[in-house]
Amino acid sequence: AEYMGTDVGLVQMKLHTDVAPETCKHISRFVQEGMYDGCCFYRADFAVQMGLRKPDFLVPVPTDHRLTVCETRLPHIRGSAAVFLGPKGETPNAKASEVFINLTDNPHLDETNGAYCVFAQVEESHFDVLEAIKAKKRPADVKQSKNVLIKRANMGIRDDPP
Repeated sequence: AEYMGTDVGLVQMKLHTDVAPETCKHISRFVQEGMYDGCCFYRADFAVQMGLRKPDFLVPVPTDHRLTVCETRLPHIRGSAAVFLGPKGETPNAKASEVFINLTDNPHLDETNGAYCVFAQVEESHFDVLEAIKAKKRPADVKQSKNVLIKRANMGIRDDPP
């Protein structure tokens, strides 16, 4: 199973290898190399977002992976996971390490001319973890906002959950 173990629980998802094979391989490379391990979810509003950023934001993880194709036009529905490929209308040429998971249906992202590629869907039974990530990132008192640590990510490479 594909998952991300966080300090608030496990997020399990199904990859869309049938319609986004290159994107799935691209993200899997980051996972196989352990690049997301120790990084964090750092944004939560209509989506929760993570990437190759450590909790202190000062230690970016270097990478030379590139993704130059947007394979899908799948809708940005609740639970869909996507990568950002570049500004609207430009040819994708991005490291595409930033992953966001939609917390609601976001049809406005469907009209971005290939700027985002949906590559996975979070299983319904794991939405409570997404809500816990959002609650930790957007508490009633903004001063209490915390990054959510990714302990370990797996894309069918590791068999041991975090």
